[in-house]
Amino acid sequence: MRTLREHRGLVNACAITPDGRYVVSGSYDSTLKVWDLQSGVCQSTLIDGPDGETAALDYLNNRIVSASSEAWRFLGWRYFDRIAGRLRILPVEHAGMLSVM
Repeated sequence: MRTLREHRGLVNACAITPDGRYVVSGSYDSTLKVWDLQSGVCQSTLIDGPDGETAALDYLNNRIVSASSEAWRFLGWRYFDRIAGRLRILPVEHAGMLSVM
């Protein structure tokens, strides 16, 4: 038995992949998370943002896997500010708009 914690809202759906390796959880926080069942590590997060914008994030490798054209408006990178002693969010737009492929 394992408790998976990363959603910021109540979880309202879960499904295990046919091979039994992953579980996908859906939450009222407008995210879907893909978890490795053996390690309990969140592999990726899919975000449903404002105005229908979407993004898929790979937290393990600190990258954006895919994003809709205007998703840069609501994405940000979490980092620990050692001087302030707390977690902060740097808007992804700090690095410029996301390129659309």
